[in-house]
Amino acid sequence: MAIDVVEVAFKAGRIGIYANRVGLTIKQEDYVIVEADKGMDLGKVIQRGHLFYEDIVEDELKNVARIATSDDLKKYEENRQLEEKAVRICKDKIVKHQLNMNLVDAEYQWDHNKLTFYFT
Repeated sequence: MAIDVVEVAFKAGRIGIYANRVGLTIKQEDYVIVEADKGMDLGKVIQRGHLFYEDIVEDELKNVARIATSDDLKKYEENRQLEEKAVRICKDKIVKHQLNMNLVDAEYQWDHNKLTFYFT
């Protein structure tokens, strides 16, 4: 079965494959809004085309909702600033509670429904 898909990269090296079910004209390097676990997220298209995999169940792929607008990109940049603040707060709590943790980064989902902290 041929599936029209895009491979999308997110912060911290996270990558996902999304179905282009609405027939958008998507190019490599475009920013897109995609369905996420708990809402919507924004990422950059790193590859596109058709996949021919028997083991990929088309119904299980999340969708590309649309190509990102300039307002979407502005919100994305605002999220980066909020992530810096979240990292500072988390690092303060790690020190305060003397936790043996190494915080690397934080990432807000584009719609703010989820904040992920990355540790090593």
